[in-house]
Amino acid sequence: MYKILIVDDENSVRYSFKKLLAASNYEISEAACFDEAIKVFPKVKPDLAIVDIEMPGKNGLEL
Repeated sequence: MYKILIVDDENSVRYSFKKLLAASNYEISEAACFDEAIKVFPKVKPDLAIVDIEMPGKNGLEL
């Protein structure tokens, strides 16, 4: 099963992606900010990360 990490500061966006992708049997993890994503990434080791570019603090491109 492929693992996907969704990183977005908006809960509604994470929820929408999670609902859409879970229907395809992907293992979904999520993070609400840059710092949370940095902690989750090595534990989850995702095959794909969907990252918001415009987040408060550090942005998705820095991730």
